[in-house]
Amino acid sequence: MDRVIKAIKNQAEPSKGELFLYGDIAETKWWSDDITPKEVIEAVADLGDIDELTIYLNSNGGDVFAGIAIMNYLNSLGIAVNIVISALAASIASVIACGVNGKVGMYDTSMMMIHNPWTMCCGNSGELRARADELDKINDSTIVKTYLKRASIDEEQLRAEMDEEKWLDAQECLDRGLCDYIISDEDTTADFYKSKVLNSFKNTPKEKFKKQNKPENKNKEQEDVENLKLLVDLI
Repeated sequence: MDRVIKAIKNQAEPSKGELFLYGDIAETKWWSDDITPKEVIEAVADLGDIDELTIYLNSNGGDVFAGIAIMNYLNSLGIAVNIVISALAASIASVIACGVNGKVGMYDTSMMMIHNPWTMCCGNSGELRARADELDKINDSTIVKTYLKRASIDEEQLRAEMDEEKWLDAQECLDRGLCDYIISDEDTTADFYKSKVLNSFKNTPKEKFKKQNKPENKNKEQEDVENLKLLVDLI
C-alpha cells in the first residue's frame, strides 16, 4: 500500500519540516489510511536534515504500543517536535500529542479525548484477570505518566477524567495544560466526525462537534484583518 503520511519541507525555511498524520495508529496496516511507526520513520527520513518538525495530527487513536513507538521515535530525533491538532487527537493519539518535546496547538474547533486503555480478549477467569492487570500496568507506566509530564492538573483529577472517557475542547485542554495555545479558525469543520469518530466511543459529546457560527455584520476592515491572519497561519 502507498504511504498516506504527507511530508513537506518548508521551502522558505529548509530547516523546518511538516508531517500530516491523518488516520488511525496501527502496528501494521489494516486499512489504507492507517499510520504505522515504520511509515513515520520513513516520512521523517524523506525530509532530510531539519531542526524543527511540526506534525498536524487528526487521529481516532489506535494501537497503544504503535503510538508509544511513534512518540519515542519523535523524541529521539534531537530536534523540536511540535504538534498541531487539526481536528481530533483521541486515545493514543492524545498521548503522542502530549508526549512530544515541543509545543502543542489546537484549533478552537479541535478536541482531545483521554481514557483508559482497553482490549478485546477471551479465555478463562485467570487469563482475563491477567489481561486486566496488564491493562493497568500499561496505563500506569505509559499513558498516565506521559499525560502528567505536560498536564497542570494533579494525578487524581487526571485519572478521574480518564475513567469517564473525557472529551476536551481546546480551552479545556489549555486549562489543564494539555495544549499550549489555541488557533482561532472558524472555518475549520469537523463534518467527518458525524460518521466514524462519533460512533466509535460511548461518551462522545456530539454537540461539541457542531460548527461554530460566524459573527454577523463584519465590516470590510475586519474581514481583511482576519483573512491576513489566516494567510500568515498558512505561510
